[in-house]
Amino acid sequence: IAIIIGISLLSTWISVSIIINIAHWQKKIRIKESYGQAKPFIIPLFLTSLLSGLIIFGSIFVLLIPAFIFIVWFSFAQYSVILDKRSGLEALHASREYVRGRFWKVIWLMIAVHLPEIVLGIVFTSGGDGKSNGGLGGIFQLLSLLAIPFYQVYMYSLFIHLRKTTTSSLAN
Repeated sequence: IAIIIGISLLSTWISVSIIINIAHWQKKIRIKESYGQAKPFIIPLFLTSLLSGLIIFGSIFVLLIPAFIFIVWFSFAQYSVILDKRSGLEALHASREYVRGRFWKVIWLMIAVHLPEIVLGIVFTSGGDGKSNGGLGGIFQLLSLLAIPFYQVYMYSLFIHLRKTTTSSLAN
């Protein structure tokens, strides 16, 4: 359990550092500096992610649809913790407010960015059953790994847009 928590905290630290670098790309922050700036956000983001995960996991027992709704609602909580300096519940609530009234638009924007990966995943696997087609599966995994920074920048840009165009007084 300690190893899993340690890996989760390290992963959170890396995620925060990446978001800080994306948010301040004009300043060209050094990696070491971004890790230093990320330290105060490790525990708040870890706890927010844990809370979000427990809510989503708990909603799976009700039905899959509520879990899906919570995933979309809370998908911007990490950005709210880091960039808006909100606490866990505040970040989850703000994330939901950013999505309010634009739920289907946000879903389609999230699907659109992942559509090429989904199509390539079907092509590179045996009919979509998850079994790798030899070396093609490895190429697909490598391409998916290389696409992570693109997805991070895309989600950051979507967060900024939603935050700017939100009409709720809480999210401003």
